[in-house]
Amino acid sequence: MEKETNNQNKNILPLSNEQEKYINKSLNKNDKKLEIIKEINEPIIKSKSNNSKNNTMNNICINNMNYFYKNIINNQKYNQFYFNLTNISTTYNFNDKFLSTKYVISMSILLSKDKIGSKLVQMEYERGNDEIKNEIFETLKKQIVSLSEDTFGNYVIQKIIFTGDIKRIDYIFESLKEFFFGLSTHQNGCRVLQALIEVLGKLKNYKKIQIIVDILIKNNISSLFYDQNGNHVIQKIIDVLDGDNINDIYSTILKSVKPDCEKNLLFNKYGSRIVQGLLYKLNELQKEKDNENNNLIDIICENNFDELCKNQYSNYILQFLIENYQNKIEFICNKLKGNIYKYSIDNYASYIIQKVIDNGNGQQRDQIGKEIIENDKGNNNKGNNIMNLVRHKNGNYVIQKIIQFCSSNVKKDIINRINNNNSIKRGKYSKYVSNIIERYNSSI
Repeated sequence: MEKETNNQNKNILPLSNEQEKYINKSLNKNDKKLEIIKEINEPIIKSKSNNSKNNTMNNICINNMNYFYKNIINNQKYNQFYFNLTNISTTYNFNDKFLSTKYVISMSILLSKDKIGSKLVQMEYERGNDEIKNEIFETLKKQIVSLSEDTFGNYVIQKIIFTGDIKRIDYIFESLKEFFFGLSTHQNGCRVLQALIEVLGKLKNYKKIQIIVDILIKNNISSLFYDQNGNHVIQKIIDVLDGDNINDIYSTILKSVKPDCEKNLLFNKYGSRIVQGLLYKLNELQKEKDNENNNLIDIICENNFDELCKNQYSNYILQFLIENYQNKIEFICNKLKGNIYKYSIDNYASYIIQKVIDNGNGQQRDQIGKEIIENDKGNNNKGNNIMNLVRHKNGNYVIQKIIQFCSSNVKKDIINRINNNNSIKRGKYSKYVSNIIERYNSSI
């Protein structure tokens, strides 16, 4: 064991006086930067140790760092110095330039494309004065587009957008203008575009937002509705627009929710989010003033109701209507009539039944409970239908809601039918109904 330790330490270089001085000097100077490096640098060093076997100098550097970490970890001075080293294969020269603000500014393009370097540039920009901010921006503005699409560089551009002045935002806008559509579908670029839209919204610069919308419409905006990145850009546009500027995007979405639409937004993973976002926005605008954009709700209701209920995406839209538009609950109740049992055991439609019970009036709630009782009576009063619901992974929630919210007559009838069946305690889900019944009985 001792021999192995000696062999491991063969390549460990002793610290020179110059290196010792550098360690001492760096302690008070770069505390916050060192915290950032410490947060994410250790796994990088470990990965480098696995991929550097052919490079003797790298191995020596890594052995040195492992020595510092394992044997001098309790000494704060050396522990911090260990994390001060990034990109170990190229930065074994110890000098004051490495973490200085001047160095970060001069190397900001390269650093912005590095995991750690990106955080350093963001930090320097955020805490720097106007002169530092300007110097960083002047260096970076040559590559606004490439940085916007970079895995780490996009965060630097976002930081400039969120903390920059209007002139810098205008410059970024003009630099990205011809790339808006491409950025919308790009994993990193869409984040930059969303940041730009959000800040323009806060500045109430609807003219520039309209330019973005016009460019997207010109390049087939409807394709963004179904895109995993583009849908977030559309949602952000909807979120920041006011009632006077939302009509263009509204009319485009309206065409994509009609029953005869080949690829309906309501039933799409990403498109349904856009419809929900628009409904939230319209609901918000109606609180401020009357809005005539209620056509969207009517067109949604014209679609196949069975599919709306049972679809894993569109069911959330129906839930929103139930929660926010009282006048639509009656319409939905009439559509549910005759199919309560079928919808109660469906993975998604059962949520619609529950929402109606939660938000409907007494008559609407009892309509659901009474239909379940009538179905049970038609089954020779054996309580099989109700017990099937009680034991079902979705149906048990509907029974629980009925016992909680329906009128006392409906509750009692349901509970009596359940109690008459001795198999209440059988099944994985029936215990939840049993608990609700016990709480109801104790409250009488």
